[in-house]
Amino acid sequence: MKTFPLLVLFAILFAQTSFAQSDGCEDGWCWGSDPGAAKEKYALFSDNLQLKDYANAITPFEWLYENTPNLNVGLYIKGVDLYEELLKKEEAGGKDPQKIIAYQDMILKLYDDRIQYFGEESDVLERKGRKFYFYYKDREDPEKWDKMYELYKKIFELNGKETSRTNFTFYMLASVNLAAKKKITEEEILADYEAISAAIEENENATSGSEAENWADLQSKIDGLLAKAVKIDCEFVRTKMGDILKNNPDDIQTAKRAIKYMLNDKCTDDPLFLIAAENVYQHEPTAGLASTIAQKYQIEKDYDKAISWKEKGIELAGDDVEKKGELMYDIALLKSVQGKKAESRKLAMQAIEQDKNIAGKAYELIGDLYMRSSSDCSDPNPVKARAVFLAAYDMYAKSGNSSKMAQARAQFPSVQDIFTMGMAEGESISVGCWIGVSTQLRKRPSE
Repeated sequence: MKTFPLLVLFAILFAQTSFAQSDGCEDGWCWGSDPGAAKEKYALFSDNLQLKDYANAITPFEWLYENTPNLNVGLYIKGVDLYEELLKKEEAGGKDPQKIIAYQDMILKLYDDRIQYFGEESDVLERKGRKFYFYYKDREDPEKWDKMYELYKKIFELNGKETSRTNFTFYMLASVNLAAKKKITEEEILADYEAISAAIEENENATSGSEAENWADLQSKIDGLLAKAVKIDCEFVRTKMGDILKNNPDDIQTAKRAIKYMLNDKCTDDPLFLIAAENVYQHEPTAGLASTIAQKYQIEKDYDKAISWKEKGIELAGDDVEKKGELMYDIALLKSVQGKKAESRKLAMQAIEQDKNIAGKAYELIGDLYMRSSSDCSDPNPVKARAVFLAAYDMYAKSGNSSKMAQARAQFPSVQDIFTMGMAEGESISVGCWIGVSTQLRKRPSE
């Protein structure tokens, strides 16, 4: 018995199949075993469709659909057009529910058959999805939401962020309805929600203006749908996600979801928020997240950790001078709270060098540091003992804070002390201790 190698046999079968599929094909049109009849039927179908004689377009279309299913993708495009017109007419006039369903089913089948013969599944299913919900939502079909969920989940898997806003909505609707029927778990609907939200966020970040607003509006709609199925609050995070956050720091998706839920429920003071934020940071470090974590430690008055996290933020800020300047100023404030005045001033000056826009509040901070240093910088000479207020006034003047300028001026040396110490207004005077600057001697304005 003669045998053929497997590859040779496969090649023969493939060639036979290809020949059968391409029989009667020319320039992308496969006219089948009777090209003459097929061409005649197609001309009749197209002419009637163009003339809006839909009733007489049905017979030639059905012949083509049965005898030349791989004729051309145009057969399915025009076929959908035909049955959509028939459907509109029935919905407006006859309103026969059986005909309406028959036309709807035909349209959906045409999409499926188009995929079978011409591929492009992601695009064709996307088109099918925009109609499927409206065709099925009012049907007396106990499995309608299962069918919707299966379709829209597949559409999303194939198209990802390119899925239309309409089909994102239908996907979430199907998920919510199945959750209400206890056919999927809370974890599954949350997974659907997070996948959809991530795609929406990516689209929103990639657009601007009204288009970005449309994506933001869609996210609000998706949030509203989720709220109908699952109560997402801090208690949910604690009971459903707490152990994962504590024991599995590599589960970043859970950590991101927890952060979002806790922000929405305004319970970021919960210790789990900090755990979730640090989990995310370990895998996806950003200046913004470092700043958020630092703020939480600052609220807890763990200033050393707060400073450490703000320093991480500076390292990650790259060329963002505003972010760097703001973080340096924040560290200067924390150093001030710790009583580390010299370090605080140094960082405030660095913040000014980084971003001139921050100069106002940075100079004001330095003025505050000087104002609080009168006891640290005491001197037997009553004029020099008040020199800190002269220096503070200079900083407040640079900051533009007239109120604090007045407060500092009220503490200037008295004219009597200046005279007694043999000094004169306008001369240079050194400010001692940690401040170490020179300024101009001025008298208290009330004298």
